[in-house]
Amino acid sequence: RGLGDVYKRQALGRLTDRQRQVIELHFWQGYQYKEIAIILGRDPSAVSHMMNNVLKRLRIYMIEK
Repeated sequence: RGLGDVYKRQALGRLTDRQRQVIELHFWQGYQYKEIAIILGRDPSAVSHMMNNVLKRLRIYMIEK
């Protein structure tokens, strides 16, 4: 595994459990935001907002590394 994988794991480790869950459901399991909202019992707009915030945090972390 390369250095990029290490940084990705570290970045994911900085997220809350809920944020990691949203990432996993969307990117690894292929769920759409509406489906994630049902799974989590949240409004789809809340899931979209959370995903935007998570991706922003991950981008910032990766840029800093």
